[in-house]
Amino acid sequence: MVLVASLVAIYWQATKSPLPPMPTREWYYDLNSRQLFPGPVGQTPPIAAPSGSATDGSPAGVRARVFTCGKCSQSERFIGYLETYSSEMKQRRQAMEERVRAPQPAGPDPSLTMEVIMLETDLRQGLASLVKRPEDAAWVPIKSPEGQQIVQAAHRRCGANAVAKPCSPRK
Repeated sequence: MVLVASLVAIYWQATKSPLPPMPTREWYYDLNSRQLFPGPVGQTPPIAAPSGSATDGSPAGVRARVFTCGKCSQSERFIGYLETYSSEMKQRRQAMEERVRAPQPAGPDPSLTMEVIMLETDLRQGLASLVKRPEDAAWVPIKSPEGQQIVQAAHRRCGANAVAKPCSPRK
């Protein structure tokens, strides 16, 4: 009996992943209603929002970076900052994604490889991503001193010795 229980325990430990599953949904923020809404991971904001378009006709949905100092319940989570892309960067990213998905009958396209490298470099350098707090009027580049302050403040909101934990929507 002890042997069977030991084998079951060993099997359970071996098949149990030490990492939580990757989220398939993330939070977005409706700039019109000022409310969070869930959506699939990987959309390039701005995206369509439940309330419709913004006053200028553009989509009113932006990515919301949501955190908690405890549990991800509605009462304990908070919006650390909002994130979107410039219209130019959104167009570049969507065009590149379409080219990547298109069949390549003659083999890899060197210009596509270079375009992917350039886009990824811009994304890594923060040239494309814009951030702000929900109460701010202006968007700033994430890698700018102002953008870094916004991001760091969100992560330090739980205190000097704690880091805010990201929250994803439940299914």
